[in-house]
Amino acid sequence: MIRRNTKQRQAVLEVIQKNDKHFTADEVYACIHQKDARVSRGTVYRNLQILTEENQIRRIRMPNMSDRYEWNMKDHDHLLCRECGKLIDVGPIRSGADQMVTKMSDYADIHHVFLFSGICPECQKKVAKRK
Repeated sequence: MIRRNTKQRQAVLEVIQKNDKHFTADEVYACIHQKDARVSRGTVYRNLQILTEENQIRRIRMPNMSDRYEWNMKDHDHLLCRECGKLIDVGPIRSGADQMVTKMSDYADIHHVFLFSGICPECQKKVAKRK
C-alpha cells in the first residue's frame, strides 16, 4: 500500500533525521508541537508507526522504558546509561549473528537486538563528585 507523504509525517521524519539523538515518541511530539500546536500526539504516534513499517526509521524497543526512534538504519547496537538514560550507537558488535542463528534454527526473518548498559562519562563525574 502506497501512502501519500503528509506534512505531519514529513515533520516527524525531519525531527528524527536532523539529530543523532534517539527520540522517544513524546520527545518527537514535543518538538513538533512547539512549531505547530495543531498536531496531535496520536498523529505523531501513528506516523512513527508508519515510518517504522516503511523502514525509514528504526524503533528501538527499550526494557522498562519508552521505546526510542532513530534514523540510522545501518547494522549497529546500542549502549544505555543506567543513570541518565542516554542511548548511543555502538558496533555492530556481532555482525552476521542473524545469519548464523538462521542457519542453526531454520527460523526465518531473524533479527537481534543487543542493548548494553553502563554509566556514561558525564554521570561518572557526577557520581565521583558526590563521594
